[in-house]
Amino acid sequence: MRQLTFQRVIGSGAVGTVYLAELVGSRGFRRTVAVKVLLTNQPDQEMFLSRVRDEARLLGLLHDEHILRVLELVRIGERDGVVMEYVEGVDLAALVSEGNRPPARWPSSGAPSPARSTRPTPRATPPAASPSTSFTAT
Repeated sequence: MRQLTFQRVIGSGAVGTVYLAELVGSRGFRRTVAVKVLLTNQPDQEMFLSRVRDEARLLGLLHDEHILRVLELVRIGERDGVVMEYVEGVDLAALVSEGNRPPARWPSSGAPSPARSTRPTPRATPPAASPSTSFTAT
């Protein structure tokens, strides 16, 4: 059995609340993850959940250093959740309120344009069949 241990709230918004958590596997493997626990009060809850699941599945197929990895869809109690890799970062709203601006994505100073980038195109990899995974939230 795998276990998620929630440590603190990272943020919240219109879709749900994101928590910093530790994912522990049955053989002691530990990984720091972010878990988005979805709200349950959307006007069309079934359509909302279907769209979030579809988005998470699609993101789970993409492997690129600029795309956050979605690891799994889980059920936590009576709520749905998305387990994602955790990436340390800064709060954009805090930066902007302090008068800082994020850097331009493609500066004109000789950097390649997106169309001329030398980076490989992201590739989708079909998911491997895996048994259902049970989680306990603590």
